[in-house]
Amino acid sequence: FLTPAQASREEFWFTMINTVYLDYLLDYLKTVSNSKNFNEKIKNSIFYNSSNIRAQVIQRISRYWWLGYKTYDEKNTSNPYWLTEYFFEYDGSSKIISFFSSNLTNNKDIALGIIEGIKNRDDKVINNRWTYLTMNKYFNAMGGVRILDIMTREEIKEETMKHIDYIVENPELLSVEDRKRVIKS
Repeated sequence: FLTPAQASREEFWFTMINTVYLDYLLDYLKTVSNSKNFNEKIKNSIFYNSSNIRAQVIQRISRYWWLGYKTYDEKNTSNPYWLTEYFFEYDGSSKIISFFSSNLTNNKDIALGIIEGIKNRDDKVINNRWTYLTMNKYFNAMGGVRILDIMTREEIKEETMKHIDYIVENPELLSVEDRKRVIKS
């Protein structure tokens, strides 16, 4: 029921985590109480402690709204959460920050196109943060010579699949470490 403008307000999420979701916050704090960076985790779980885009996917409550919003596919009436389910199938927590804290993925068509393209090449690449980082790098570089925001979701999906095919055929384009992280053996 929230609009993106309403969901962008730090005050809303601060109030929610300190009232409605206080039990959740207290349980979370117990799990991180022995962490080296405990103070940082507290700040990030309650406040928007960095750029607005990044903070939206780090703050403990707002992240769930934003991730549902950014992966919800209203075009798929039978299951609008199919890309949400795929994205969070493996390694969801680390993918969140690496993929959705980018300005690139503020455009929902770009984000959904990349996720769908990776899903369509699931036999070739691993559904993990390294694959999403690789695609973010590729589209950020492409954004230097092409206006990405005018591309359709279908064009983004096709470009994603084409790039995945290209790096699978030319694995030397990735570091040895990244090859192991991205390309299925």
